[in-house]
Amino acid sequence: MGAAIGAPVASASPDRPFRVCFEMQDNMPFIQGVPEDGVIVLGEHGVLADLLILAAEQHGIELSFSFMPWKRCIQRLGQGKVDGIIAAIWSSERDSWGVFPKMGEAVDNEMAIWFVDYLIYTKSGSGLNWDGSDFSGVRHGIAAPLGYIAYQKLSELGVLHEQNLSLTDGFALLALDRLDGYVVEESIGRRVIDDLQLTDKLVSLTTPFMRVHWFMPVSHQWYRAHSEFSLEFWLTLKGIRETQGEALLQHYLE
Repeated sequence: MGAAIGAPVASASPDRPFRVCFEMQDNMPFIQGVPEDGVIVLGEHGVLADLLILAAEQHGIELSFSFMPWKRCIQRLGQGKVDGIIAAIWSSERDSWGVFPKMGEAVDNEMAIWFVDYLIYTKSGSGLNWDGSDFSGVRHGIAAPLGYIAYQKLSELGVLHEQNLSLTDGFALLALDRLDGYVVEESIGRRVIDDLQLTDKLVSLTTPFMRVHWFMPVSHQWYRAHSEFSLEFWLTLKGIRETQGEALLQHYLE
């Protein structure tokens, strides 16, 4: 499908920077919010940024980063105004606005850039329960970031909170017992709990809400122009994750 990791790249590299859109939110250890100086540096701005920088160096291409609300990143990818977004969970509906690595008709999970658990955070002693299929003990509703698959799934389950809440606002309402739960990736959730000094008030339920794969989809416009390069770039990201991913993550957790 492409060159082996570390081998010369077979296809011609694009003649312009690869434009990547990140969510405009601090999601460390994976991606920092908008840098004050606008510059993304290896080892300073999160695991996913580091994966991209290392892959781009291997392929000899430049990167152009932008930071927007997540739904805006998706919109601009669909319009071809950015070339890739990080990080997205695949669903069949999302094939309309982005190209994900596939094995036949199915998404190729081996080409994911990361594997994560989305946990349900709640106030200690809240009475909220999740059995892997259904919730019980819901009084106020459960929230997740707007535009996320978790948000859509909560809506389908009929437990979505009436307000669109940011992660920090959601955790603050959890502590005040005005929200039953908030769904977010495990490491991000634990970092925010520490930052807000809520370790004595908030806990996560044992059963994950979702176990998913994160991908870097590219725009249909980019893929039509650079299909072979896209496949090779995904393969390079996979190789870096497998060989350096744990060390990159630990760098930000220390």
